Amino acid sequence: GFGDLLAPEETVKFQEKGVVQTEKKLTELRLYSPLYGELFEEEYSNPQLLTGYDLTGYQDAIRQGIEDERLPDEEERGLMTYFDGDKSVDEKVISVQMDVEEVLGSLYAVAVCQIRDGLSSGELEELKEYCVSQYADGWGESYEQRSRKTEDGELYVSFWKPDGFYICTKEELETAKAHVRPRPQRGEDSR
Repeated sequence: GFGDLLAPEETVKFQEKGVVQTEKKLTELRLYSPLYGELFEEEYSNPQLLTGYDLTGYQDAIRQGIEDERLPDEEERGLMTYFDGDKSVDEKVISVQMDVEEVLGSLYAVAVCQIRDGLSSGELEELKEYCVSQYADGWGESYEQRSRKTEDGELYVSFWKPDGFYICTKEELETAKAHVRPRPQRGEDSR
């Protein structure tokens, strides 16, 4: 009956030194945060400030920039290559790769995490803090200092900003978005 509709047991069996080992399969956790940008339409012009809504048209350039920033050492584990925190987080989080994703018309930074076993709330918080540190001082600081050529000009994208920054799971993001009133369109009553 319903057995075929349920997810299969998430384990992989392998044999090591004559002993059958059981290991959980990897699951994906996506952590979302806002993106910010500056677009210089001409050399020496004042930049146009962009938010996630404005950046949706630049997904390809931003993704190409992410690919260009990837170092050979990061091939297997991504940003987890540099993690030096709690051992349980290091063992459970196999990799963290950067990406962007459009959600409800706005482009977000996404840390795509491959996880073995579940994370406790404390482990999830440590992973979030690690991603924020990479955005602010590590990988993200390097990324935002390099322009990306677009049809509209030179684009600089930041994965972190001191004011209004957050990082959350998709469920947390959707819950927050559900509680925000949509902005009225031009000519609509704002009440």
